[in-house]
Amino acid sequence: KKLDAVVVTHRHMDHIGGIKAVGEKFAVGKFIGPWAKDKIPTSVMAHAAHLRKDIGKPASARNRPVYETAVTGKVFNFGGGFKMETLWPKVHASGKAIADYNEESVAMRVTQSIGKRGAKAASFLVGGDLGVAEERWVARKMPGKLKVDWMVANHHGSKGSSQREYMVAA
Repeated sequence: KKLDAVVVTHRHMDHIGGIKAVGEKFAVGKFIGPWAKDKIPTSVMAHAAHLRKDIGKPASARNRPVYETAVTGKVFNFGGGFKMETLWPKVHASGKAIADYNEESVAMRVTQSIGKRGAKAASFLVGGDLGVAEERWVARKMPGKLKVDWMVANHHGSKGSSQREYMVAA
């Protein structure tokens, strides 16, 4: 039982609270989030400390998954035609004055391709808890990246997100 990666969109409990349970059941190759490698918030590390590359061995520094920072333009290629491209945040969230942790949410476009020519089989948009300002930036700067087959409503579909410009682009 192995997951290639676990993505933590941001540090709110409804986005990090289940990591311990994941770490108890699955080995994890990569841990991806919006923070610089040496500045992962303590509140996140308290949960991520349970993740292991080898579930049969105890948690330790040598048995932790590789951490990678998700910033706009970063593409994670997992092989077999499976890719994740980061659309937000523009810069890593570490050290930034953040009024609301939702602003650091990782937004990603996930694609699965098949065949030798890499024909697109499916694409997904997952925006964490992006707010209206962040959605507007993504919609204006990269509207083509929002064209997907499936979309998860940002911020649980609240009225503080899923603004018109973003939704039209998607």
